[in-house]
Amino acid sequence: MGTFSASPSLGIAAIALTTQGSPEEIVSAADQALYRAKSQGRNRYNVAENWESSA
Repeated sequence: MGTFSASPSLGIAAIALTTQGSPEEIVSAADQALYRAKSQGRNRYNVAENWESSA
């Protein structure tokens, strides 16, 4: 049997409980971070920092 290898890229968005952001905005911030990680190459992660809610 052959070997399997994976190289993940992750986008992470964390919020404080006091932040007023919709789930869609949080997912969008994480998605943007994911694509920044992908643009940096394999096995990378990027954290969405200082993103702002439209609420």
